[in-house]
Amino acid sequence: MTPHHIVFRSRGGSDEDVNVTSLCLDCHLEGVHQGRITVTGIAPDLLWVLGNNAHTVVQGRRRMRR
Repeated sequence: MTPHHIVFRSRGGSDEDVNVTSLCLDCHLEGVHQGRITVTGIAPDLLWVLGNNAHTVVQGRRRMRR
């Protein structure tokens, strides 16, 4: 597991708990940082969008219907 800042520190994001979540290394580096996964919101109620065509959307811990 590796920490991920929802608002990147380079864009003014803080180290506060509401701005940090944990991801596996592959999801963090290959997903988020290469644009395949987006995450917005305030932890723990985050909105996750997976895939370039948003094939999977998760709000908090619930998968949303598309």
